Amino acid sequence: MTKTAPSAPLLSLSQVQVRFGGVMALARVSFGVEEGTITALIGPNGAGKTTAINVISGVYRPSSGEVEFGGRSIQGLPPHRVARLGLARTFQNLQVFGNMTVLENVMVGCHLRSKAGFGRSMFRLGTKSEEAGIREEAAQALEMFGLTPRADLLSANLSYGQMKRIEMARAFVARPRLLLLDEPAAGLNPAETEEMAGLIMAIRASGVSILLVEHDMSLVMSVSDQVVVLNYGQKIAQGPPDRVQNDPEVISAYLGEEGY
Repeated sequence: MTKTAPSAPLLSLSQVQVRFGGVMALARVSFGVEEGTITALIGPNGAGKTTAINVISGVYRPSSGEVEFGGRSIQGLPPHRVARLGLARTFQNLQVFGNMTVLENVMVGCHLRSKAGFGRSMFRLGTKSEEAGIREEAAQALEMFGLTPRADLLSANLSYGQMKRIEMARAFVARPRLLLLDEPAAGLNPAETEEMAGLIMAIRASGVSILLVEHDMSLVMSVSDQVVVLNYGQKIAQGPPDRVQNDPEVISAYLGEEGY
């Protein structure tokens, strides 16, 4: 009987190092994200989580090592080319256009992959049929993210939690294969965090893989298939949530003796 070779991860980091002067931000870090899964990247402040996200999305170039996405190297590609390959992200610090409506903000995500592009669409240079399709797709995303009643409001007038949803919806309509979520629950109250967990699961159910950077351990442990733990730029653990949360080194470095 012939055995089928295991498929390569959708995203793979192999021995990735990043130096900032004399500081080693990432030290030979390797991990992967399997298609159709949620992988969480956790660790204390300064552990290297956002550096890893920036390497993956093309903001930083690693000093050494390899980053592959969808079976091809994305080493050195600028962020816009990485995005066109099917990788979208959100940010710790919100990147929402406050002077645009909620619907217009989400439409930006569609324009990034449209024929007209965002710049041409701002000047109404896209086709009417394409623009109508983009508006409809953005409206559907607003429904999924619970933003429909606020579609025509200026984004600057919404709450912090609602602006987080806008940014996620805008990334989602770009139709990524992999979505990088950088601390989506930061600043949210417990009820909003629970709703965020539901949104993350819904995104995965739609066929989008997720790499989640997050400090809220209740959220991480409830939604993740795999957890990768960084500390001082080094990977100290990787595995299913229940195993990672009981790892003595993880408890000592991050979770504390009482867990999360």
